[in-house]
Amino acid sequence: MASEWPRGFVVPEWSEASPEPIGWGVVGPGVIARVFAGALERSGAGRVERIFSRSRERAEAFASEHSGAWAETMEELVGDESVGAVYVSTPHPMHASAVEAALRAGKGVLCEKPLTIEPGETERLVGLAGECGVALVEAWMYRTHPQVARAHQLIREGAIGPVRAVRSVFGVPNPKGPPERLLRPELGGGVIYDIGGYPLTLAMLAARAQAGTDCCPPVLVSARGEVSNLSVDTHAEGEFVFETGAGECRAHLAVSLTQRLGVTGVIEGEGGVIELPNPFLPEGRRDGTLGELVVTVGGERRVESLPSAHDCFALEAIATAGLLARGEVSPCGSMVNHAESMALSRAMETWRAGVLGHARG
Repeated sequence: MASEWPRGFVVPEWSEASPEPIGWGVVGPGVIARVFAGALERSGAGRVERIFSRSRERAEAFASEHSGAWAETMEELVGDESVGAVYVSTPHPMHASAVEAALRAGKGVLCEKPLTIEPGETERLVGLAGECGVALVEAWMYRTHPQVARAHQLIREGAIGPVRAVRSVFGVPNPKGPPERLLRPELGGGVIYDIGGYPLTLAMLAARAQAGTDCCPPVLVSARGEVSNLSVDTHAEGEFVFETGAGECRAHLAVSLTQRLGVTGVIEGEGGVIELPNPFLPEGRRDGTLGELVVTVGGERRVESLPSAHDCFALEAIATAGLLARGEVSPCGSMVNHAESMALSRAMETWRAGVLGHARG
């Protein structure tokens, strides 16, 4: 595969490494957990050993499709020696307790996004991971793919000049309407907490690459959107500004549960543009592996293909296992690191408050 990479590309180590299989505990055996377990199986990156769910029936149905055995309590799951890492995919407000239990037991954690819906809790868990010396990864899986690492590298190298704008949208509504959980405030519902972090973390990556730092925090300039009768955001638009040290970069973002916005990612520099046709799911599929960038500089347009042996869900599992093997705590490379997780949590809270305030007039 190496011969297929663009010339000079610094390939993420988890893209080429042969996965070292580890045992996983799954907390919350829902739809995304099934996607994750399937990716583990296809890639050979690991095996589900234990499953924690309030429903034994759900846990055993999950095990019959994949592998593993029901754990009656979190203590039983994290105490199992066959479990090397824990994947948390419960509703957002339930993340923190499961993450804390796993970290205190010395188990690495891959937690579905967002890590929490309260900035203080996110900072507490990041601090706890450092205290325990255990890897904690917020599962923005698309940031593990080589196409994102390549975009990061091109910006760092100045291929498109100083970045001035990022434009990204994500809105592919379900014809039957949003899932019920996304409309329930007590479950952390709303479009910003569900998918708002995708375009926001793409903008943060571009700004961070331009700044040459681990994190370049976004500042909200304006927000507007639509809100359900339960005060849950269903459509959100936001403009953010980043100070990169090379001038101002603005991000124009929109996410929706109700409007068909499509999915785009465009990074505009003074000297060129990088487009990601499928920024968050290569090939537009959960099991997609082939990434693509369209780079336009000086009127010349080239398409770069970025292959991967595994899909993004497998890549994040392999990357997490690599952190554990090296004794590292925070994600590296193009992944969302701990500083970004904390800045992202603050930005999403501010964005949501702005949308709710706008909607209430």
